[in-house]
Amino acid sequence: MEYKLLGEQRNDLSIIQQLLYNRGITNIETFIDPLLGKENLYTTLDNIIPAAKLLLKTIAMQLPIYIQVDSDCDGYTSAAVLINYLYSVFPSYVETKVTYGLHHKKLHGIDINEIPENTALVIAPDSSSNENDIHKELAQRGIDVIVLDHHIAEYDSTDPALIVNNQMCEYKNKALSGVGVVYKFCQALDDILHKPLHADDYLDLVALGLLGDMMDMREEETRKLVTLGLANVHNPFFVYMCRKNAFSMNNTIDAHGVTWFVVPYINAVTRIGTDKEKQLIFSAMLQHKASEVIPSTKRGHAAGDTELLVEQAVRVCANIKRHQDDEKKEVVNSLKLKIEKEHLADEPVIIIKNINVSDDSPLRGITGLLANTLMSDYGKPTIILNETMDKDYGIIYSGSARGFEVADVRDWRQFIEDSGYAIFAQGHPAAFGCAFVPQNLEAFGNFLKQKFGTKQFEKTYYVDFIWRFNENNLAYKIEEIANYKTLWGQNAPEPLVVIEDIPVNKDTAFYMSKGTLKLQSKSAGYNCLKFSVPLEEYEAILDKRITVVGTCDINEYMGNKTPQIKIVDYMIEQKLPTWSIADF
Repeated sequence: MEYKLLGEQRNDLSIIQQLLYNRGITNIETFIDPLLGKENLYTTLDNIIPAAKLLLKTIAMQLPIYIQVDSDCDGYTSAAVLINYLYSVFPSYVETKVTYGLHHKKLHGIDINEIPENTALVIAPDSSSNENDIHKELAQRGIDVIVLDHHIAEYDSTDPALIVNNQMCEYKNKALSGVGVVYKFCQALDDILHKPLHADDYLDLVALGLLGDMMDMREEETRKLVTLGLANVHNPFFVYMCRKNAFSMNNTIDAHGVTWFVVPYINAVTRIGTDKEKQLIFSAMLQHKASEVIPSTKRGHAAGDTELLVEQAVRVCANIKRHQDDEKKEVVNSLKLKIEKEHLADEPVIIIKNINVSDDSPLRGITGLLANTLMSDYGKPTIILNETMDKDYGIIYSGSARGFEVADVRDWRQFIEDSGYAIFAQGHPAAFGCAFVPQNLEAFGNFLKQKFGTKQFEKTYYVDFIWRFNENNLAYKIEEIANYKTLWGQNAPEPLVVIEDIPVNKDTAFYMSKGTLKLQSKSAGYNCLKFSVPLEEYEAILDKRITVVGTCDINEYMGNKTPQIKIVDYMIEQKLPTWSIADF
């Protein structure tokens, strides 16, 4: 374990000012109170007004529309916001003229083979900006195309589609995902239809999609939309999901809880759900369908029993997530055997190459989750690649990579892209997809050996503060940071702090139920917790001094509040001298 300060320590800054300074946030006022932030005008999105007029013209002519639902949380919410908006204004038209399609697998873009023959307009929320050939083919069939997207793509002046994409124009906010672009599209419809602020009725789904696609929460407009949406969650599916996970979410709907206890359930469905299950969950996001009464599928139900569609959807969602977790454990164990057999953990970066992977293999659907687990278990950047066929390259190896910041590399995606060996490396710095042709994958492995040799990476934690265990007012400082817990999100990570040289002995260290380690002293005014600690690990740190890195929290019990550090990692510094007292 290594740790470094995230930013220069400034004596002239308060704790909150230092935290925001470390994250490159200059507008403190709007970050702390997002409702003061400004939104960008939808009119600065290229093609948005022509696209809105084309949609309304198609509706006026009573021509059929097909909406392509993309395969992730942002894709589901993008399509749901659009359909919910249209149904609220044109209910009979949506019921008779609008169809939508979900991918059979976790794919992206327009599935041209699923478009009904009589379709006049195809709308692709959250995808298809780079599908010029498909747009041209549809144009030849006499079908118009509207793209409402946020993915980076090169502009093609010959593309017949009306592409509304914040990355391909002068729109200031580049941290707006597909659902955000759809929301702006609905604002344009508001103005044309003279329905002021009607688009705001769907801000809860907008917030869910923005969080699901891990948009930069330092961006003023994005932060404001998420705050507004979570302040008024009323979409039936979203409401029921929050109720289902209320305990895990501490009975609070905030960005952290939604990111960890709602989004993963939706993503599990898009990855491993059956076509019927995907249809059920997406239908539950549609307000006119969520309250439909359907035959019950509850365990032990009697013939003729019924339930609400949304109730069934939430239960099915939870079952799929449990199945995914079980499936992940089984596959992780098999991959660990492969790692041991092929000595892959001897390398600084674990690269797992899977061949003859069937289309229905779990490796296809949960590669990113597997890479994340192995990266955590082995403490090494991990890449999992599956053999597949590509129309341009033939046999390739594609999959997911997970890394962490080390002194040598802070952005693994950029590192792999800059190496020149990958076909692509797209996503976030430490969580991204990538692909290689076979010969370049072998060359990339040799490149890693030449660059890093046999070096074993130590995970580097970039922290906001480094404190001694007995520093003055430490309990107060921990509590102050904990009070800002709801502020943090993507690219504005929750603060990490280091407490150095904590003495550990039987007077200060307690091994509690379910393997919880608690370091506590009345005089210190705070405690440290680490969960799922084996007994032998507890025994190994007794009569030692340790340095911990962790997050700040407040434990509330029977009306008493105690500042605490939730330990993320620690390292043993030295053995306690025989004269040491329990001064922690």
